[in-house]
Amino acid sequence: GQGRRNSWLLALAGFPTATALVRIGDGSSDAFHSRPEHMGIDCGNIANSIGIYSTNANEGSGPQEVIVERFKAKGIFFDTGGCQNWAMRGIECFHTSTSAVGIDIATSAGSNTIDDVTVNSQDGTVSTSPGIRLGASNVALRRIHGENHAQVLQVNSVATGSVIHISGHATVTTVVELNQTGFLIMDVNQNSATNAINDLNAGGAGALSLNSGGYFFHTNDGGLALKHILSSATAVTNRFNNPQPF
Repeated sequence: GQGRRNSWLLALAGFPTATALVRIGDGSSDAFHSRPEHMGIDCGNIANSIGIYSTNANEGSGPQEVIVERFKAKGIFFDTGGCQNWAMRGIECFHTSTSAVGIDIATSAGSNTIDDVTVNSQDGTVSTSPGIRLGASNVALRRIHGENHAQVLQVNSVATGSVIHISGHATVTTVVELNQTGFLIMDVNQNSATNAINDLNAGGAGALSLNSGGYFFHTNDGGLALKHILSSATAVTNRFNNPQPF
């Protein structure tokens, strides 16, 4: 395309529901160096719509400098299959549904990257689903911003990786929700979101810098009790569920 706000793929009335506008690979073999680039993808408010879908994105594949908007189900969906060693960069996802997920990574092997991403709403609708959801995957994330989602990032079972610099708007309840151990988090900016981190598994790990809160290190010893080290005795602990400083 000629720019993510200049060249558009648009779903018109009658486009099949639950069908992605763009598919990376045909689903039967690995897709290398397959990238939708410098374009906008408009799902047209069609029920169950998906912007980009893949089961086989591999090295060199993944959207770059792309907007996905007016989707009802998922902006970008990497489903079960052979996705691995891909990268997404310069992405904006704008939903129009109370249950939409901006980027959903159900599974991915290898080393994968999500960089410079905004997940938000096209029309102010707040989704109860996360902006980015990681399933059984290994993903490094950087420069993530979210609005109008329950969580900016949700890390689920078996997911591994890290996030460096993530922020949540006042329309966000929790910036990061951890349901998995050993996920590294650095530089969380709350931006008036209710919670910075909700660690549901008592096993996440992070080295954090919180706005107006100093520095924070959080890990655990294998038991249920969280362990926290603060550089200053501030109200930063109130931004975490069940904090136990030492």
